[in-house]
Amino acid sequence: MGRVIQFFCSLRLTVFLLVAGLLLVFLGTLAQVDEGLYAAQARYFRSWYIWRPTLYHYRIPMLFPGGYLIGGLLIFNLVAAHIKRFRFTTSKIGIHLTHGGLILLLLGQLLTDMLSRESFMELPEGASSNYSVDFRANELVFANVSDPAAETLISIPEHKLVAGTTIENPSLPVSVKVLNYWPNCELTPPGGIPVAATAGLYTNYEVIPFSTTDENQMESHMAVLAEVSTDKQSLGTFLVTPLTQDSIEQIINVDGKQYSIGCMFAPMFGGNILAISLVGDMGGKSMVTFAQAVLAKKGELTKPNLPFKLKVKEMWPNCRVLPQPGSTSVAPKITQGDSKGYFVTPTELVTDTEHRNLPGAVVELIRSGKSLGTWLLWTGFKDPTVDLDGLGKPYTMAFQFKRYYEPYRIGLIKFSHERYKGTDTPSNFSSRLRVINPASNEDRAVEIHMNSPLRYKGMTFYQAGFKGEDETILQVVKNPSWLTPYFACIMVGLGLIYQFGSHLLKFATKRKNA
Repeated sequence: MGRVIQFFCSLRLTVFLLVAGLLLVFLGTLAQVDEGLYAAQARYFRSWYIWRPTLYHYRIPMLFPGGYLIGGLLIFNLVAAHIKRFRFTTSKIGIHLTHGGLILLLLGQLLTDMLSRESFMELPEGASSNYSVDFRANELVFANVSDPAAETLISIPEHKLVAGTTIENPSLPVSVKVLNYWPNCELTPPGGIPVAATAGLYTNYEVIPFSTTDENQMESHMAVLAEVSTDKQSLGTFLVTPLTQDSIEQIINVDGKQYSIGCMFAPMFGGNILAISLVGDMGGKSMVTFAQAVLAKKGELTKPNLPFKLKVKEMWPNCRVLPQPGSTSVAPKITQGDSKGYFVTPTELVTDTEHRNLPGAVVELIRSGKSLGTWLLWTGFKDPTVDLDGLGKPYTMAFQFKRYYEPYRIGLIKFSHERYKGTDTPSNFSSRLRVINPASNEDRAVEIHMNSPLRYKGMTFYQAGFKGEDETILQVVKNPSWLTPYFACIMVGLGLIYQFGSHLLKFATKRKNA
């Protein structure tokens, strides 16, 4: 027993754990290239161990301690060493404070990893919401909407959606049989128009046109099919798609220069436009634009400072651009909902922070041994909610990004967006929010901006971004232990000041008396 205690109190263990921590940070940082930021954080730093860590694109067949194990052992080592060597004297108060601060710092980080969460809230002006959304987690939700004022929600986490399994829940009047599940996929509705693009990123795609923005379940934008040519040759026919946060930049190479081309919605230009600029200068001096009304006339288009011309062959003012169904696409048999006839194309999981995985599933609902039908569910639908009949009470079902509900509402009164003069680059943006809490008879306005968040009921609302000119994006953070690093640093600081100050005072006193 004595050797065990000696081992956990030893300085050698401390040094070993510190070295292991440095190696873990090194491995976890490199792994972000292959596994993605959030996946690497969870696998390396929010785990007890790592099996086959990634190093330079290779999985090494070894077992390595995770962040929780290294951090937990460090805390135990510090506490054990402190208890064994503890001798309370006034000359060592500083050492005790410093050790206590370090222990509190490690505990605070552990609690932050285990208890904190991040989500987002997107609010147009005049709207309010009582929930935030986690775009990295998904859930299958059933809602009893018989009482709109007090909906009953039953949430099934995504990890339980395993093909071939049946999910039972005593609060649900049905059993959920999972027929298919895809962790990331693209859906293609029937009726697509194949597009004869010969160059660019979209050579095997089709267009789903819509007459209005409300008749479809998918995000829709303008798209243009145009031939790009110089005086000497044709560079091919490009399908020009929207420039969005999730899109990949489409590039045209002309005379040793690279040009970016894409569609966008720009109110200051009167609506939808096709924009072309040097790569990295979209919105800058090199950008040229063509309005939707000009594109609708088709024909040949050019600009004085553009080294090539466009011949517009087709323009869709409101459409969805999707890959054509290929060899990996499947057409599941769907008997219920609006997704009959859809093709599902499984796609690789994305790991970067700019894109989102959109999982899909085919589920069959069974009540009293009788099938009620099959539904195709997908988190990429604008409104993933479907109504369910034949359950005795009105229910809805949705496969959606995970939501966190609160007993109050946050609304957006006004969004302000300032730009650097002469550009579209944001210099500052702020939101005037409305806090509505019926339980406390609270209805007040508060303004936040990039470095000044709203703290309310244990939540922190940061100004994270915006959409368009009148929609704000708030980052919502819940971190019950957010004050522990401050207390820990104060303890360490006071301990160091006391320890060095007392030694300095003793040295000065001895020197004076000498």
